[in-house]
Amino acid sequence: MPLVGRAQEVVAELWKARQLGCRLLFHVNGKPLRELKSEWRKACEAAGLTAGRKGGGIVLYNLRHSCLTNLAAAGVPDSTARAISGHKTDSAHKRYVITQAAAKSAALAAMSEAVASGKA
Repeated sequence: MPLVGRAQEVVAELWKARQLGCRLLFHVNGKPLRELKSEWRKACEAAGLTAGRKGGGIVLYNLRHSCLTNLAAAGVPDSTARAISGHKTDSAHKRYVITQAAAKSAALAAMSEAVASGKA
């Protein structure tokens, strides 16, 4: 996912401060971060959250679902959201978008109103 705002600034700062000769961006205690899972768990614990599927906690890939769901809720066209997420196919993109109950209810209410007013 492309970064904007503060997230982009943080990555730019990390890139400038990286160890010369190292192609990896993230380091923990001076060592390149090669496995994200353990650092994700630590970050979740520090935030008072549970990490991982087994514990019923937050999974890193859930953030992708949330991002695409929020883009859809904001009215961002699917083609734009796909460009942001990097999904090559519509079917892959749709697996990540969770249609909220409120959006479904609003759509059904709009349909009902259109039928009642004779517009459908």
